[in-house]
Amino acid sequence: MGFELGQLLGDYGGGQSFENVGSWSHVTHSGSSSFAIDSSDVHSSDNTARLWRTDTGSHTLTYDYGVDGDLWDKWSPDITSHRIVCYFWGMIEEINNSGDIAAIIHDAAVHIPRASNVARHRMETIITSGDAATLRFDTTTHKAASGVFNCRIDDVLTTVDMLDLYPDRSLVDNREITVSRHSTLGGREASYKWGEWNGWQVSLKFLPASEANLLDIWWRDNRPLLWVPDTSDSTQMHIVQMVNAVSPVTTLQRPYQDLKNVSLMLETVQGGLIF
Repeated sequence: MGFELGQLLGDYGGGQSFENVGSWSHVTHSGSSSFAIDSSDVHSSDNTARLWRTDTGSHTLTYDYGVDGDLWDKWSPDITSHRIVCYFWGMIEEINNSGDIAAIIHDAAVHIPRASNVARHRMETIITSGDAATLRFDTTTHKAASGVFNCRIDDVLTTVDMLDLYPDRSLVDNREITVSRHSTLGGREASYKWGEWNGWQVSLKFLPASEANLLDIWWRDNRPLLWVPDTSDSTQMHIVQMVNAVSPVTTLQRPYQDLKNVSLMLETVQGGLIF
């Protein structure tokens, strides 16, 4: 079974999970509309984005990854075509007014359905240095003054240079707890739990040099990554970093000098998908 590992884009600190507005931009093209963050219908964070309107027209919520300090600094300079994969959770919450909301990045689009809970959606596209890297949520309503059209978006996880990797059978799933224990004179033991996180040890054999070099860059720069060990399971998604003490990449001897072995040690950055 393969998994996905890719470098996360966007402001770290809750902006992609709508803990704050961050660099999101809301524009009304026609009619009237609103954008806000609140604590209803969340996925894994405290807040979610709400887009709504009560008349005909259109509006857009956008996030531009194509800026200095983000995409231009994070993608690999050795790759000319960059694989962009975007996961997010969304739904149409109220539909007293008919309409549509679509997530769009470059030439990939997903239309979000009506649902009782936010559900995971996925988009994938390829961009080059001349392409725009803006994620848009385009909303359009069709009936005038006939009620509320309400949409929810949460936990946007956009990655660049996403890799499909296939570990050997030595994959190890760890779970660590930081705890302090003290014994009293009376024989009682008190435990104080300070933290808890997930970890994995992943062994990759005979990897192409291009992929191994990318993993080495992510390790050296201590970059936050999206780790998806099972793409069919929406609960199996984690924000991680490599915690190897030394480079995870090993160069092989002839006749495999163009291939690499990689041993990854991954640990979750924090609980949930708050990024």
